[in-house]
Amino acid sequence: MSPRRPLRSLALALAVAVVAACSEPPVERPTNVLLLVVDTLRADRLGGYGSPRPTSPRIDALAARGTLYESAFAQGTWTGPSMLSLMTGLYVSDEEERLPADRPVLAERLRDAGLTTAAFVGNPVLAHDRGFDRGFDHFDAPIRGGRTATVVERFAAWHARWRKETRAPERGFFAWLHATDPHTPYAPPARFRRFDGRPRVDEEPLRERWSRVESPVPFEPEAARTATLDEAAVSIRDQSNLYDAEVLTMDHAVGALIDLLEERGELDRTLIVLASDHGEELYEHPRYPEDLRVWIRQSPTGMGLGIEDLLERAHGSCFHDEVWRVPLILAGPGFPAGARRGGLAANLDLVPTILAAVGRPVPPDVHGENLVGGRTPARRQVFGYSRRAAAVVDERGFKLVDRRRKQELYPDWARGPEDRGTLLQLFDLERDPGELVDVRAERPRVAAALEAAIDRWFSETARDVDRRLSDADRDALRELGYLDGR
Repeated sequence: MSPRRPLRSLALALAVAVVAACSEPPVERPTNVLLLVVDTLRADRLGGYGSPRPTSPRIDALAARGTLYESAFAQGTWTGPSMLSLMTGLYVSDEEERLPADRPVLAERLRDAGLTTAAFVGNPVLAHDRGFDRGFDHFDAPIRGGRTATVVERFAAWHARWRKETRAPERGFFAWLHATDPHTPYAPPARFRRFDGRPRVDEEPLRERWSRVESPVPFEPEAARTATLDEAAVSIRDQSNLYDAEVLTMDHAVGALIDLLEERGELDRTLIVLASDHGEELYEHPRYPEDLRVWIRQSPTGMGLGIEDLLERAHGSCFHDEVWRVPLILAGPGFPAGARRGGLAANLDLVPTILAAVGRPVPPDVHGENLVGGRTPARRQVFGYSRRAAAVVDERGFKLVDRRRKQELYPDWARGPEDRGTLLQLFDLERDPGELVDVRAERPRVAAALEAAIDRWFSETARDVDRRLSDADRDALRELGYLDGR
């Protein structure tokens, strides 16, 4: 055989590959990108994620136009770390209060790509003082009340001016809309309160779970408003129904936004990304023992609500799926319609995905993945952070919650030997989707491997961070309940 034949074969193969690559259809790219972050939105309260209630007809229709990621995770369980991570594509693993000054953020990268950038932000935590205005030609924040309808109205007014004033019609925009419904306090308009008085979908199994929760202190009837299980169930049901009404309120405004884009001829050339910074705990799980003990010792009236005080509510302190798992939908050029993807997606993926979608290079050091084309994420683990606590979930469905470092934030009296068995918890989400049974003793090797993974993650993602917090920041955090121990 001639020694030149392998070379000729290789050359022929390369030529065929080049021709095939040239014949591939060009990647469809959006002209505009609209990032809609709905604060405190649980994935499981949307129809596309399994809710049997009609809370999200317009978002479900948006998902039908694009790609829905079934298991997406925020990188923080409250707004601060979650949005720092979302805007940089980097993990946050420390009490970082501002966007890193030495790191370009998403809006800066898109402005450099030639897009006009505008933000309409209803959460006061995401303000100028923390650097969230960086890269925006127009920054409207904080929008009083933060409701999606108001945020959409402000965007609509800006967009009309922009269309009139721009001298380059082909120039696109990047718009970040951040709405705060369904964040507490729940106060949906009366016309959306369609679930009042109805039992929760999951009420029967939850009542059984609540009945097994024991109080470490006796209730004082005159102080505890829901000392009995029946009283607590009614109150919890009302809160859950109001949350669903808030979701429906938000969904109606999202529909108005989509209609606006269609009316102005922008819908088909706009990539719409719907995400959330975190979800919301609505009394599905008992509170962590150390958190409960701090609450009791610091509250002047003790158990003011009664049984409700024994259960997790709101967000920021736990990693149950109700808080950590969030919706992620991408609809528009570059994403297949009606697709659903598994794997472990993350808000980390938005920076590389949006940059790739508009044809910009993806920075090699971001922690997220490019999902353009509706790709399934390839990562095997995803991590989350909250006030020195952390969690990891892996591709097999094991979740480890690590609260060892959290103990550093508590006074000595809140660090008891009784907590040692709860500072590390392992859940098998395939067998136990409700996260009720700690299987660390049953699966010690899995627990040890994930514990080591979290330790490596803290080490590998550590960086110099800005921990400064202005008085305005503190007021905003206190207003939203982030400085009261939740």
